[in-house]
Amino acid sequence: MKRIYILFILIFLAFFSFQNKTQAQTAADPTDAIYDLNITHSSPTSVMLVWDSYNSGGSYLVTVRNASNNQIVRNLETSGTSLHVDGLEIGTKYIFTVSKNDFIIVDDTDM
Repeated sequence: MKRIYILFILIFLAFFSFQNKTQAQTAADPTDAIYDLNITHSSPTSVMLVWDSYNSGGSYLVTVRNASNNQIVRNLETSGTSLHVDGLEIGTKYIFTVSKNDFIIVDDTDM
């Protein structure tokens, strides 16, 4: 039951994060919007993220954040529309954000 709850939280957080990011991107350039972000497979320490994009060329930046403190855990780059994220800690909730890698990303959090 705990594993199902964690998966539900991950899916909810990924969807919520995706919705916010997509709205911001759509306002800037609709052709760069990411949509249909899903977790297709998961284990206690990994997830498989899959998404679609109106403009599939170029690369994508996947940001993994700790949901409890919003700190960036990892930034990953890929040229495809899916990514296997491993090395996650059991019991930790994460937020996954996918964006086109041609954006300038400014993060004012402490490094």
